[in-house]
Amino acid sequence: MATPAEPTAPAGADPDRFARAIAAIDAANADDPNTIVVDGVERPKEQAHAEAMTDWVLRFDPDATEAQLLAARAHHLRRWAHPR
Repeated sequence: MATPAEPTAPAGADPDRFARAIAAIDAANADDPNTIVVDGVERPKEQAHAEAMTDWVLRFDPDATEAQLLAARAHHLRRWAHPR
């Protein structure tokens, strides 16, 4: 999936706050100079990785909490800026 759907706010979460947090994480990761090809589309590596991890969390736990989804989305936040 080249451009996955935005995750929806889980039950009990403020939808606007959740959407702003996801957008901020995605914007930070969109600056990644490293790219990968996902379904034929070149994407910033960490942005694509963050989206995939969010999808995996939802696969394993469709009722994942706001904290779980944001942690998955942000766990490699701007990773290229501080190489291991």
